[in-house]
Amino acid sequence: MDLIYSGYTDNNGTVRIYPGNGVYTVTSYANGKSDTDTVAINDMCAVTSFHLDITEPVIGNITHDPTTPNYKQDVTVTAEISDPSGISSAILKYNDGTGWTDLTMTDVGGNQYSVIIPAKSYGTTVWYYIVAADNSANTAASDEFTYNVIDNLMPEASGFTLDPTSPVYHQDVTVSVTLTDPNGVVEAWLIFSVDGTEYRVKLTLVGADRYSAVVSKQPYGTEVTYSVWAKDGLGNTGTTMPLTYPVGDDIDPTGGIVSPTTGSFLSETVDISVSGYDVNFDRMELYANGDLEHIWTSSGVQTYALDTEALGDGAYTLKLVIYDKAGNSVEKTIAITVDNIDPTVSMASPEQDAELSGTVSIDFSFSDTNLDKVYLHIDNAAFDVTGSSTYSWDTTTVVDGSHIVKIVAIDKAGNQKETQATVTTTNAAEAVGDNMIVGFAAGAVIFLIIGVVAAYFLIKRTKPMTIEVVAPEKKPKRKLKS
Repeated sequence: MDLIYSGYTDNNGTVRIYPGNGVYTVTSYANGKSDTDTVAINDMCAVTSFHLDITEPVIGNITHDPTTPNYKQDVTVTAEISDPSGISSAILKYNDGTGWTDLTMTDVGGNQYSVIIPAKSYGTTVWYYIVAADNSANTAASDEFTYNVIDNLMPEASGFTLDPTSPVYHQDVTVSVTLTDPNGVVEAWLIFSVDGTEYRVKLTLVGADRYSAVVSKQPYGTEVTYSVWAKDGLGNTGTTMPLTYPVGDDIDPTGGIVSPTTGSFLSETVDISVSGYDVNFDRMELYANGDLEHIWTSSGVQTYALDTEALGDGAYTLKLVIYDKAGNSVEKTIAITVDNIDPTVSMASPEQDAELSGTVSIDFSFSDTNLDKVYLHIDNAAFDVTGSSTYSWDTTTVVDGSHIVKIVAIDKAGNQKETQATVTTTNAAEAVGDNMIVGFAAGAVIFLIIGVVAAYFLIKRTKPMTIEVVAPEKKPKRKLKS
């Protein structure tokens, strides 16, 4: 059975009816709205009452934050919304000049609802209001609110770049930045500091919203701190957060092993001469077959006395590594041979105290792994006999007497060995004996000729003959040269 009742409600919105027993569907109409409920009535309940919800939600305490937003700020709208039957939805409607947009508000507890309106461009006027519905389909709308978007910000800086991207001590650095502002950029400066001293360089417009300035080259290890100060058309100014860059070093040191040269043969103690240069020089290290021999902490030409006997004989690689303070390095190497063993040498002839005349043979032998030269010395005269084992000596080229015959063998490392013999030359005494024999023979021939001539004249003496004696022509005497 449906009961239609037209009457009144009490102050609580309660309708009191007195029908018979049964289950009834009750619909109330008021102010153009309706509410329906189902009730059961029995004898035990002479009076039955039920609540009909025809009340709209209550919307109040509407605020937006910030109250005067700038063009980069979102706006948070909050409101207090309540209803006895509960809120089924709360919608914020706003218009920024491009049409109405709906945003669903969030229940944050305690009848509080909130929603965010995204940031709008400078000069925009935003209108908004709230529509809420309860669980009985009653709805309500708030009054309309508005706010204007302002510009109270310095120009926006973005896209900082450095050229070169990793500056080094011998380079100027171009700092570039993009500056934008709805009211335009009227002035901008690059501020940088080095070791606590601040410098300012005016930024120049080089492209669409792109500005740049140059930081002069700085020493290695310097940390440059920089920022941008800018001003817009409304007079808003500000400085960006500081940025930094370190000044590096990308140039390798120069230098090398001055002496000895590669391929050298070394013995005993040898001075190793090296050189190293760099604006940010740190150190030089010398290695022999990978073992550290010496470290220099001063640049330029340096020396080190290398004890080759401590190394031992054999082939070695000498390596010089030059470092700068940035960690750049350069390596130079040479190959050397250490040889501290003397050559062997002997002389088979002449023997010690031998008496020599005429042309004699000097016989000798020698040996060395790294042999360089072999010399024959006869007194102060030296002859290169490398590759030979004998030498013919004409002893008549020297005066008779005592002479020193010496063989000297030298290897490539400068090691040398010698052997010698003292001999006597006797060429003059033998020449006297030979001349006496020749004299006797010549005298015999002369006497024979005289005898023959005498016999001839005796045979012819019967025939008269005249002998004319002619005096020999006198020749002028020679003057001896002084």
